[in-house]
Amino acid sequence: MLSEAGRAAGAPVTVGRVGPVFTVFFTETPGADHNSARQASAGLYAASLRNMLTEGVLLPPSQWEAAFVSVCHPEGSVLDKTAVAAAESLPAVVAA
Repeated sequence: MLSEAGRAAGAPVTVGRVGPVFTVFFTETPGADHNSARQASAGLYAASLRNMLTEGVLLPPSQWEAAFVSVCHPEGSVLDKTAVAAAESLPAVVAA
C-alpha cells in the first residue's frame, strides 16, 4: 500500500518488510545493506512523517526504526486509513 502510494505520487519509495514489521525508505533501490539504505532521503522521510501525522497516522520518527502491524489492526480500519493518508500526503512531499 505504501509502495503503491509512493509510485502514484512519483516518490522513490521502497518498503522493507519482514512479516508484520516494516520500514519506509525514500530511495529507488531496496536497502539490501546499511550502505545502500544510507542513500535514502531522510528529508523526504521527515516530510512524509509530518504529513502522515497530520492525517492521524503515527509512524516511527526515523526511517531507521520499524513499524509493526498486528492483529489489533484489523483490515478495513487502521491499514486503510494509512493507505489513504499516504495517497493524500505523498504528492505534497514530492512537490516540496
